[in-house]
Amino acid sequence: MTDLISIVIPTYNSEKTIKRALNSVLNQLYKKWEVIIIDSYSKDKTIKLVKSYRCKKIKILYLPKNKGLAKARYLGIKKSKGKVIAFLDSDDDWHKSKLLKHLKFYNLKSAKFTCTAYNLINKNNKTKLIQPSLSKFDFKYLLSSRPIALSTVMIERGLALSKFKNYLRNDYAEDYLWWLAALKYEKYCHILPKNLSNIY
Repeated sequence: MTDLISIVIPTYNSEKTIKRALNSVLNQLYKKWEVIIIDSYSKDKTIKLVKSYRCKKIKILYLPKNKGLAKARYLGIKKSKGKVIAFLDSDDDWHKSKLLKHLKFYNLKSAKFTCTAYNLINKNNKTKLIQPSLSKFDFKYLLSSRPIALSTVMIERGLALSKFKNYLRNDYAEDYLWWLAALKYEKYCHILPKNLSNIY
């Protein structure tokens, strides 16, 4: 298992949470990754904190905030080098075995689109485990349900690059549109029933 995983993280004034997100990446048991930060010209200490890691595996790109989240993430995909894309929002974090277990699952299923179970944590730090009972879902199922969170997704770069490019204008539920676009061409999104992410 030697796949390079490209981790796409958009940021804007994320100084309060970006270290939590990045620390969860640096602590991963699986080490073959790159991080692509797409910053919308943050006015706080976000970029200073990112640069303080002095890590060559972390790259920083810039995109004006008015371009929106979809375009920021897509720029990260375009500039990535890995065959596999993992998304992480700047206020979320991963368990240390997330990439290792998720990539094994991804390869085992010979899948192009996968996600995991996760903890949903509210402002009062109350945690709710989101663990769908199904093992996979299709386009029709996704139209009426939301069993997926962005920071749990692992997807083939080629699929993301080719199918997401037509969905860059909308910034409301932009990730939901991306998953629908992927499922027009990939029959299923497979779910790894392990809680490997914290979604805030």
